[in-house]
Amino acid sequence: RSAQGAGGSELDCLASSSHPRIRAMQAFKDAVNTAQATTIGAVGIASNVAHNAMDTGRNAVGAVGTVGSVDMKLVAEQNAEWIRTQTQAAASQGADFASQQASRVQRTTQEFREFMEVWLKRKIHQRVEMVVDTIPGVMKNLSDDPEMPGMVKRGKDRAVDKVWPDLKTEIMWQVTVGLDAADNPEEEGDGPDCIRGFLRYHIYPNDKTIWGKLKDPVWIIFTLASLIPIAAATPLIFLFIFIIIDKTDTFQLISFILQFKGTQFISHGIIRCIVGFFQFISCVTVPARVDSHACSERGPGVSSSYQVVLGGWVLQIILIWVAFILLRCSKEKGKKKLKGDLDVGEVRAGGYMRGLLIYDMVVFLMCIGILAYVLNTRPGQDYSDWVMQQTFYACQIVYGFSSIPFFLFTLPLLQSILTHTVPTAYDYKGRACAVIGPPKPKPERAGTYMDLLPIDEAQALFSQMQGVALGRLKGKDAAEAM
Repeated sequence: RSAQGAGGSELDCLASSSHPRIRAMQAFKDAVNTAQATTIGAVGIASNVAHNAMDTGRNAVGAVGTVGSVDMKLVAEQNAEWIRTQTQAAASQGADFASQQASRVQRTTQEFREFMEVWLKRKIHQRVEMVVDTIPGVMKNLSDDPEMPGMVKRGKDRAVDKVWPDLKTEIMWQVTVGLDAADNPEEEGDGPDCIRGFLRYHIYPNDKTIWGKLKDPVWIIFTLASLIPIAAATPLIFLFIFIIIDKTDTFQLISFILQFKGTQFISHGIIRCIVGFFQFISCVTVPARVDSHACSERGPGVSSSYQVVLGGWVLQIILIWVAFILLRCSKEKGKKKLKGDLDVGEVRAGGYMRGLLIYDMVVFLMCIGILAYVLNTRPGQDYSDWVMQQTFYACQIVYGFSSIPFFLFTLPLLQSILTHTVPTAYDYKGRACAVIGPPKPKPERAGTYMDLLPIDEAQALFSQMQGVALGRLKGKDAAEAM
């Protein structure tokens, strides 16, 4: 009460303030007043019970004097029953009153706790965002060089400004999840049929890293088969993968596009370039004829079926655009839900996918234009001519190397930043869910802060400190004794 009396006027003067600390002090004052009201109410009820009992006693004494000894027992029994009834009623009222006040105090405490929790979350989120906003300037300053040409410096700064918004979005999302993540229910349902469930889990498992996948023969077979530089092999493998994946999950569709195009960079770009180089050596250098060559028979692109290769080339364009169109109907199944205490802007999943696919379509049309020009220059416009086939082979290599941006997007860190999606994979039932990784072994007992200063050493330290404080030891002597 003394504390309330000393601080009451100050609180009343500041009650109109909206500062969080003032609201916290006001909530504490309300809790104190509630407790006082509860105590005063209980004391009042007890006082009423006492007064009623005293009045009943007086009535009993008066009844004994007036009625006489004959009716004294009857009057006493009646008054005792009345006292018992009043006492029970008073006790019930007191219990109800105390329960109401306790509920009120509990409710006030809960509201105060929720207020402090939300206030702290928002304050931490704001402070972290302020720190994050200083990073671009630090990056530019650290990468500056007095001898750097102005054009290079401006290009570097523009690159930082271009990439930073996506990087900041990903950082703040991780901070928001750490502060405001809600309990996410486990996946329900039986998943797809057993065949698709088996293939999904073994190709894209949610509880294995790359080292665990390397031990799975199914994963190895599908990975190596997609890199075979045979006519239409890669498109057919990814057509099969497109059939079995969950096409209602955003990450699975985006990952399919990136993996398909990233694999094409390796299979159609790097591998076909190496294979074509050795085929050219075999048809020109190995025969070592000045006046002739064998490129029309075993040169690059001649051995494969022209129609099959062209069909696979068109198929990959159709698959990636169908997957991109299905993104509008998908949802992010691996994204954690929030409690709603923090304001987070809506982030569009996919990021740069639309621009990348438009770029891919432009490169594809350019390659088709080159083929059309070469076909128009050949006698009789024979598309099966060996020159036409080798030109088509060269266009595939160019188209494969043009997929390098998709390959960069397949890198784990860049994929999350540039596509704004949460990675998902499949559990043993074939259901799309968040990636959890392999179960970690139970760690052995780790050292604690108690191991830093054992008990006997702490006692010796305390004894030396006591000796220095009392003047029995000098500081240097105490340190040497330790």
